[in-house]
Order: sequence, then C-alpha cells, then structure tokens
Amino acid sequence: MTTMVRTMKFVGAKLRRLREERFVSQRDLAKRAEVSPTTILHLETGENLNPRLSTVRKIAEALGIDPNELVERD
Repeated sequence: MTTMVRTMKFVGAKLRRLREERFVSQRDLAKRAEVSPTTILHLETGENLNPRLSTVRKIAEALGIDPNELVERD
C-alpha cells in the first residue's frame, strides 16, 4: 500500500469518526458541505485519493473544524 493510500485511508477514518461523534449522517454532512453524498462516501472509504482542497474545506467547515484537523494524527 502506498503512502498516499495509507494517508487517505487515515483521513477517511478520521472524517467518519468526527462525523459520527457529531451524530451527523453522510447525507446530512453532504448537504451542509454542499457536496454529494457520494463524495463523503468516497472520502470515508479512501476511494478518493485526491480530493479538491475546496471540498476538504467545505466538509471541515460543515463539521466545525479546521481543515488541518482532518490530516493531523491524534
């Protein structure tokens, strides 16, 4: 597994955890972030290895976090 794939799987897992901690469904997060539910799904499962920065920003804003929080290790 490449470094990029491992990183995106980590980001996806963190996104899912943060979303679930806020009791927000994928569909509701997608609405709040003005992206498609498929975008959220692909990020959480690591299928999207190269998301747009604007998409990451919208999702982070919808979760009420700084975008850097999605990529920082706990």
